[in-house]
Amino acid sequence: MGAWPATGGGPGWSLHSLRDQRLLHELAEVLYKLGDLRGSAEVYSRLSHELQRQGFLLKAIATLKLVQKLDPQPSIVFRLVDLHALIEYKADALEYLALLPATLEVLRFKATLLPDDRETQLHLAELLLDAGDEVGANAVLTRLGVERSAVREERRLAAMLRTIDFSRLN
Repeated sequence: MGAWPATGGGPGWSLHSLRDQRLLHELAEVLYKLGDLRGSAEVYSRLSHELQRQGFLLKAIATLKLVQKLDPQPSIVFRLVDLHALIEYKADALEYLALLPATLEVLRFKATLLPDDRETQLHLAELLLDAGDEVGANAVLTRLGVERSAVREERRLAAMLRTIDFSRLN
């Protein structure tokens, strides 16, 4: 079976127009029982949007976790991170971010969650420089009070310090 159509299904009807939580939940369950995991995930995703719109953030998170199990997608992980950040569950948000590859977008998200974490901010500045965003990198470095030339050296020293086992020193 294919994915549930986002539009179609009859004149004047689309999945995005459905707002009844109970109907969306039942539709997702029927699709799941029919073996259409992707379609079920799409309907559950729509349900999570509706739950979020109505302010039921914990229910939206629980529904998105189900979507992630049915049809894992990076976009779902980003939504989970965003919702966890909205309710200020930073540890959970960071846990989900760790599931994603370390891209500039992921690091920007992490930097907003950890504004006081120097290493994260330096890593962000380094990636911004690599991406050619000198204005963004300079803003981060100015906030940290770090010279631009010292970014790579400070990151290298931080990496070396992480490898030293201080418990074995005399």
